[in-house]
Amino acid sequence: MGHHFSKLVRQNGQTILMADDGESKPINEISEPISGKLLYANDRNWGNYDSFVFVAVGRLSPEKNQTMLLDAFAKVYQTHPEVELIILGEGVIRQDLEEQAIDLGVSDAVLFTGQVDNPNDYLAMADVFVHPSLYEGQPMVLLEAMMQHKLIVATNIAANVGVLGNQKYGLLTQNVSTMAFTDMMLFAIEKQTRLEQFNIEDYQQHARQAFGNLFK
Repeated sequence: MGHHFSKLVRQNGQTILMADDGESKPINEISEPISGKLLYANDRNWGNYDSFVFVAVGRLSPEKNQTMLLDAFAKVYQTHPEVELIILGEGVIRQDLEEQAIDLGVSDAVLFTGQVDNPNDYLAMADVFVHPSLYEGQPMVLLEAMMQHKLIVATNIAANVGVLGNQKYGLLTQNVSTMAFTDMMLFAIEKQTRLEQFNIEDYQQHARQAFGNLFK
């Protein structure tokens, strides 16, 4: 009897299917028929197994810097037409971003989902989680991506560095420019990257220690 594959996990260009009995297999080792459809929107499938999927999550607003993300994605798309960008969230600049995607010629490769009830399901589809913010308080979305063991590309702002460390749990750009973000997105596609596995308990312990040191 074949396995019932009930969950898909993608990381660093590799697709893993999880069976009900806990077994996991890379998709290229599975001979039984499976569906290639993960998400259907805008009259087509997204996140097929031959796509490379970037996912971003956040309010659509200037400080979240999705404008730069689209510029960088368009440059990546020129050399890697298999890429897709799925942007979760709603906000005041959504129409501007949709028009920008059209102007850049990538509207067919960018999906704006709006607000969703199941962001973790979309995050599970990602080969790479991208976080282009210019400013963050506590970037909780990075913690969620780390808990799903996703490869992360993020700007090198203080809040992101505080969570990801110095290239410890994710790839940080040299600066917040379009070129720097493009270079790191290309690196994520073209290179195999091994980073430390994130452990939430270790992170919480470190955070408690850092908080305690404030009073010493």
